[in-house]
Amino acid sequence: MTVVDPLRTSYAVDVTRTASFAVVRPKGLLDRAACQPLEDALLALDTEPLVLLDLSEVSQLDAAGVAMLLRLRQQGVALRCIDPSLAAESVLRATGASMVLGLSPG
Repeated sequence: MTVVDPLRTSYAVDVTRTASFAVVRPKGLLDRAACQPLEDALLALDTEPLVLLDLSEVSQLDAAGVAMLLRLRQQGVALRCIDPSLAAESVLRATGASMVLGLSPG
């Protein structure tokens, strides 16, 4: 499943499910404007035993994006961040969110 915001061509979310986990792959800017489509995609997977958030194609991550990921984790979504782009990794490490979201290479 791919979710694309028609008003914002610089953002998309791909979701792939397997028997034991789901992979969510946002592409482009992960800022305040992109938070709602990603949050909706992640909340739809709240019963999955593990949700891997592949950040390899995220070109920018802001505080709203980090706050949304931390909130979902606190709400019980089994979220783990993998394969971050340099931009995403630097923000997650600088904010300390990498400790909560389990940052790891892909």
